[in-house]
Amino acid sequence: MKKLLLAFCLFLGIGSLCSCSSDDEEENSGFVVWDIAPINFLIIPVDQNGNNIMHAFDGIKITAEWRGVIYEKDSSQLITRELPPIFNGLRSTDSCLVFGELARTETFENEQIIINWGKDEKADTIIFSNKLNWVNGDKGYKVPDIIYDVKLNGMSVDYNMKVVKKKPNRLL
Repeated sequence: MKKLLLAFCLFLGIGSLCSCSSDDEEENSGFVVWDIAPINFLIIPVDQNGNNIMHAFDGIKITAEWRGVIYEKDSSQLITRELPPIFNGLRSTDSCLVFGELARTETFENEQIIINWGKDEKADTIIFSNKLNWVNGDKGYKVPDIIYDVKLNGMSVDYNMKVVKKKPNRLL
C-alpha cells in the first residue's frame, strides 16, 4: 500500500511539473496585466546636519498648492492601496510629508506643487512631468516605458526629496 501511495504521489508531482506553461505559450497569449505604481512625492525635512526634523513641524499649518487648490496637511486621512490610485492630498508620517497619489498612467507636463511650511519658512517648489508610452517588449507584447522628471527648487531629484529647514520657533 505504501509503494502504491508513493507511486501515486510521484505521478502527481511529475504531472504537475509537465503541466506548467512555457515562455512560448505566455508569449503567444497576448494578454498581460500591468500594475503601474502611482506617483507619491515624499518630502523629508532635515536640518543642516541631515537629521530628520519632521516632528518639529507638528502643529504647524503646512500646505501644498497644486492646480490652484490648497491642500492642508492631514486634511484627508483616506489611505488605501486599492487601484486606481486614490488622491489623498498632503499627508504626514513620522518622517516625511507625502503628496499624492497621482496616476502614473496620466500625462503631466511641468506640473507645479508648492509646499508651504508655515509663516517662518521659505516655500519649496516641485515641478514634475510624467508620460507613459507603450513600446514593443522582448516577448512580443507591449510594455510600459515611463518618462518621468521631477525637480525640487530647480534641482533634479527622485521621489525622496530632502529639504533643509530650520526648526520652527515655538513660543512657550
